Amino acid sequence: MNKFLAYKMKVSLEWDRRGVNRTIRLTGDNTLDDLSEFINYSIDFDNDHLYSFSLNRKKLYDSDSYQPDIIEPMFDETHHSSNIPIQNVITKEKQKLYYLFDFGDSWHFDILVQKIEEVDEHIDGEILKSVGEIEQYPEWDDEEDY
Repeated sequence: MNKFLAYKMKVSLEWDRRGVNRTIRLTGDNTLDDLSEFINYSIDFDNDHLYSFSLNRKKLYDSDSYQPDIIEPMFDETHHSSNIPIQNVITKEKQKLYYLFDFGDSWHFDILVQKIEEVDEHIDGEILKSVGEIEQYPEWDDEEDY
């Protein structure tokens, strides 16, 4: 019987004083593209913008970053998020990963790997804990001064 590595991760909205976060779990055979889609699902965001994952917050576009293959490749296909299983990037507990969603609105998320464990079945994604809500497209009062 095949075993899978399950990754329990806390995904927190950066710079948010309300403490909005999700604790999620997926198996490592899912790709970074799957992880992006599940993060967006967990916070009720539309999956309609480009994104980037990075191992280093300051270098979202270097050789330690991963983007969807729709972006003009800055490197080679080894950095396309649809080709990269989570287990190839996350190698230990307490590791951090940074997720930038929507290059225009710039939603920044910190991802902390809380636990890695063997499981018997593949997990597409589970929301283990949900704290707070955020709105992807807040409605603005047209008469309000900005």
